[in-house]
Amino acid sequence: MPEGTEILSSNYNAVLFDGCSDLSGVTVRLEVTEDLVTLGNTGFSLQLNAFPQSGVQCQGQTLNWLQYVIYVANGSLSYEIQYWAVGAPGNWPAGYTPQPNTTPWLPVFPNDYYLTGFGSISSNQLPKGSALEIELTTDGSHRVSNATFSYIDPSGNVSPGSFAFPEGTLYPIVAFELNLVGPGGLSKASFTSGAGLLTYSVTSGSLSVQPGGLGGACGEAAIPTGETSNAFYDPVSPMSGPRVTQSLGIASMVVACQILDSGDVFFLVNDGALMYVAGGLTANPPLPPAPLQVDLDAMAFQALDSDHVFVLGSDGNLWLEQGPWTSMTRQHIDGNVAGFQALDANEVYVLGSDGNLWDEQGPWNAMTRQKVDGSVKAFQAVDGRAYVLGTDGNLWDETGPWNQMTRLHVDGNVAQFQALVEFGGPQAFVLGTDGNLWLETGPWTNMTREHVDGTVRGFQALNTSECYVLGRDGNLWYEQGSWNAMTRKQVDGNVAEFEAFNTVQACVVGRDGTLWSESGPWGTVPPTRHQIGGGIYP
Repeated sequence: MPEGTEILSSNYNAVLFDGCSDLSGVTVRLEVTEDLVTLGNTGFSLQLNAFPQSGVQCQGQTLNWLQYVIYVANGSLSYEIQYWAVGAPGNWPAGYTPQPNTTPWLPVFPNDYYLTGFGSISSNQLPKGSALEIELTTDGSHRVSNATFSYIDPSGNVSPGSFAFPEGTLYPIVAFELNLVGPGGLSKASFTSGAGLLTYSVTSGSLSVQPGGLGGACGEAAIPTGETSNAFYDPVSPMSGPRVTQSLGIASMVVACQILDSGDVFFLVNDGALMYVAGGLTANPPLPPAPLQVDLDAMAFQALDSDHVFVLGSDGNLWLEQGPWTSMTRQHIDGNVAGFQALDANEVYVLGSDGNLWDEQGPWNAMTRQKVDGSVKAFQAVDGRAYVLGTDGNLWDETGPWNQMTRLHVDGNVAQFQALVEFGGPQAFVLGTDGNLWLETGPWTNMTREHVDGTVRGFQALNTSECYVLGRDGNLWYEQGSWNAMTRKQVDGNVAEFEAFNTVQACVVGRDGTLWSESGPWGTVPPTRHQIGGGIYP
């Protein structure tokens, strides 16, 4: 794709509007023409992300982002409605009594972060011939008064869920976009197959593509959803009308990469292909080295060196694989695995699909293990110690021996984290569920923290004063503290994933799935770069 070409993909789709008039009776529909399947069967969400007229308020907070979401995850179908005041202060004004169970960022509905089920599915997939639909009913003042969420199976059977908006919570929308992305929590859906037709309609008026994308007109906020995917969207057709359509496809793209000290690169493609490129980081353009195939059914990986890599298959089996990659051999480690981290070739922390975390040690034909914790969402391990993020969003610093484990609470409402144990700790970069990134310093019984950045989707810290930060808008920055006077330089734009090697070298995956080796000094977009593995890998 030529430089500068707009890419409609992931969490960036066409914004539809009717010349800044309030929209009446918006209905969006996804008709599945090829099975929608995600790598590792993790599921996905269909998000109708809408915008009110500028200046609309609730409980003194300015509303700027209205979400209507269907989740296809955990073997079920569910919906969620959230009316946001993104950027509101963290606390209610002094002396103000808010409606119970509301927050300044979510001031409209009590407890609106809970999901409501409306149907079941046999897996986290949608078969060819099925459909998802979100219908917004509006009243005589164009205010959304009811939302109906539906799943239609290939036989035409309809499973609906409906929400009637109480008086006092009715607002019109002026523009919207539809995104097929990960199933919440800033996650990414890596589709291995799928295609569909998106249909948009209104009961009166006409829809057309808003110039300039998010925030381009009507005074609405430029807020993209934090979830992403490798879905792409064709241009809207016709250019305007009460009913317009858009084809949806799935890009074959790089979803993860790892750089070795040697400059060799491993990268994972959304169809499960794990590839190895000798010298991929430092190779001279125009011809990158040809990639070698390591595995064809990988969901995650961690390379120890150029010839040893741990690979988690889509079937939940974890293997230690050894090169040369033209005649790979492997050892089975464990099954029913959801995640892992290898400390070396003989010790691996393994997160089971049941949420239990284990410290496992070889030899692998006679593996032994100790339980670390349960109800685990994510973790980072070092010798005899682990930072553990629970499924409830609480982050803990845990210390062994594991049969009499002790732990200290670090923080709550955590989306991602990176502990800096090698820098003398205890210190950790913590990304909150609200998109704010903090550098937190122990002791954890008296934790202090410094604000690093906001509207963050991902990050990688090099040390306590240098951090790469990926914004929710797809811009990647190299940032330096002290954090109360932070400075930053842009690395690139339209970024989906990245891994930094040092202060001036990084692997970057674009939103179009192309994998780049990029070199600083940063500040010019795009930077000096060359493709790794020939770009999108078929």
